Formats: sequence, C-alpha cells, structure tokens
Amino acid sequence: MNTSSASIGVPAGAAPERWLAEASTSDGAPSARNLIVTLFGDLLGTTGRVSVRSVGALLESFGVNDRLARTSLSRLVGDGLLAVERRSGRAYYGVSRESVGVFRQADRRIYQAASPDWDGEWTVVVIDPNEGTQAERAQLRSELGWAGFGSVAPGVLVSATVDLAATAEVIARVRDRSGGPGGVLLTRGELGDLPGVLDDGALARRSSSLEMFEERYAGFVAGFSPLLDMPPIDDRLALKLRLLVVAEFRRIVLADPGLPAGLLPPDWSGFEARRVASSLHSAVAVRGEAERDRVVEWAPEADSAAVQPRRFAEPD
Repeated sequence: MNTSSASIGVPAGAAPERWLAEASTSDGAPSARNLIVTLFGDLLGTTGRVSVRSVGALLESFGVNDRLARTSLSRLVGDGLLAVERRSGRAYYGVSRESVGVFRQADRRIYQAASPDWDGEWTVVVIDPNEGTQAERAQLRSELGWAGFGSVAPGVLVSATVDLAATAEVIARVRDRSGGPGGVLLTRGELGDLPGVLDDGALARRSSSLEMFEERYAGFVAGFSPLLDMPPIDDRLALKLRLLVVAEFRRIVLADPGLPAGLLPPDWSGFEARRVASSLHSAVAVRGEAERDRVVEWAPEADSAAVQPRRFAEPD
C-alpha cells in the first residue's frame, strides 16, 4: 500500500468546487493505483468482484480510462493485493484472499477513534537479519509499519498500541505468503524505570517522526478544510470527494505509527485532520454509494450484498 509523503488539497485562493471538478491523476491527485486500493477499501469491500469497466467508470472523473484501469489492476494482481476471476469469459477483480487481512488492518487504522487507549506497555519486534531474504524482511517491516509500528534500530520495531495477538497475525500472514522470515522475537511490557533506560517519551520520539507527521496532517487540514463549507454536490462529485479524502488521509495514517494521546502534543494536528476527514466522509458517503451502485457491474453471483459501508466514527 502506497504511503507516499505527497499530499494534495485545495490550493490557497482556489475555488473548492472547481478544484474538485478538475482534480486528476495527471496533476497531483492520487495515482490510479492508490485510488483503486481506496475503492476496494472504502467502497467495494473485500468480497465483491467488479469488472474493469466498473473501475474505469468509478475513476473517470480523475482522468482514469479503461486502459489505465486495466494496467493498474494487473499490477495490483501481480503484487498480490488483488486477484482476478474469469466468469463467462469476462475478467472481474477483487481483493485477494491473502490480502483480506491487510485491508482489514488498514480499516482499523483509518477509521478508528482519534487516539487509542494505552495500557503503558510497548510491543517490541526484533527481526533476525540472518533469517529469510532481504526482500522478505523488508516486506515484514513494511506490513508492521502499516499496522502501527515504528523503527528504532535496524530490525527493531516498537508499537505502543498494537498488541501481541495483532502483531502475531501480521507476522504469520507475511510468513504464510512468502515463507519467511522465521526468526522473529516478539514481546510486550512496560519500560524499566532505571538510569540510562529510555522512557516512554524518548521511545515515542525515536519510533515516530512527530514533526514530519505534524506537518503532513496540518497540510491535510489546510487542503481539505475549504471543502467543509461546500453546498451539497451531485453523486459523481460526492464519490470523487470521498475517494480523495480517504486516499490522501490513508497515505498519512498508514505511515504514522499512531501513538496514543498521552504520548502526543495536546495540539497534535492529527486530531483535527481526523475530524476533517470524518466530517467530509460523512457528508458525501451516501451520495458516493449511490453513484457506486449506479455504475458498478458486479461479477455474477458475487457476494456484493456483504459489502459493508466504511464509516469514520462520528466527528466530535
């Protein structure tokens, strides 16, 4: 999943309505790949299978045509995030069985409450550099990062909010998919209150680039707050705004370890960014789903009825 630092929003002085209508993948909007992952995560679910034409229609307002949709879908299949099924001679795409856990994990991080409760303990993962291949170790580090871990040393990752069971699930998923790495130390506990030992605040600063994420969340707020005062928009633009909000918000959230509130500054911009994302998503969710239902062609006998609407917690 892409966690690029690039971010967009309404430029200073620009008309929000015009910017929304004109935003495209060729001028700074999220890539077709990012938008497709967002589509399945936020609107299509992990059980549905849809045609290439459906994906192109849903992303047409971003300048994504059927050819670009097909190319991006094929690459996501190659990466293992999506799978393709053929029914009656036609191809339908959906989340691969191996990646359902990845999408569910991302759901929790994107839509959860602003800051999780904390029991004062840290989960620590140590990856043996002699186990598995370099690519397998890198994949494990990446997926642990998406789950909410920060790196504090080569092969050492920590999280204040991801418990042992959730961590073990990530490790097992990567191992089942790639066959390694096998040498992983996993433990959780409080930091010792001893001379020369890192305290919670110091470990939090080492595991998260707080200044960088403060800047990225503040950029999201500045770029998307102008859209809060927009009048009701049609279903097509509602879907576009919903995808833009989630695609941009998820790129920050999945890179951010997500420290508990007690380890964050009281004026942390991530709190306001989540409020803006939640408010905008709630304002256009129903209209966006209406547009989805109008254009999507589900695979025959696909379990589209099981698609659950993704909802942020109600904004404060």
